[in-house]
Amino acid sequence: RRLNVFSAHLDSARNNPSVKFEQVNQLAKAVSDASADPSQTTVVAGDFNICARGADSRVLYDNLLSTMREVGLQTVFTDLTQTHCSGSVLDHVFTNVACSREQTASSNDGSDEQGDLAVDTASVVVSKGVVHFDSPAPGLPISDHDGLEFTLRLH
Repeated sequence: RRLNVFSAHLDSARNNPSVKFEQVNQLAKAVSDASADPSQTTVVAGDFNICARGADSRVLYDNLLSTMREVGLQTVFTDLTQTHCSGSVLDHVFTNVACSREQTASSNDGSDEQGDLAVDTASVVVSKGVVHFDSPAPGLPISDHDGLEFTLRLH
C-alpha cells in the first residue's frame, strides 16, 4: 500500500487573498496528480496560513475545505484546534481515511461515499492532538505554532 504525504506552508499574503486561492489550487493539483489511485492513502498537512475564524478568513477556509474535498480529502481536525500563539487556527491536516469510528461503522465494504467524497473506511485516524513545544529558554520560542499529531491505522 502506498502512502502519499504532502507538507505545505502557504504564504501569509494577508492583503491578497487571491494568492491563497491560487496556492490552494496548486496544492490540489499536485495532490491529484500524485494520488490518482483512490486506494492509496494521502495526507496533506502544514501551515496553510488560513484561519477558520473570522468572516474574511472563513471564505478562505471554506475554499480550502471544498478544494481538498474535490481531491478526495477531508479535514482531520474538525474541532478547529488553536495552533498559533495569536489564537488562530492556521495549521491543518487532510486525509482520505476515515477520521472517526462513526465513519468506519457506516460502511461494510471499506469505502464510504459521502457526497462526492470516497473515504477509505478500512483505515482510520485512531488518535490526534496538539503538541505544545516548551521553550528552551525564556523569550526564545521554538515556534509560534504548536504541532499537530495524528496516528493512522492503515489496512
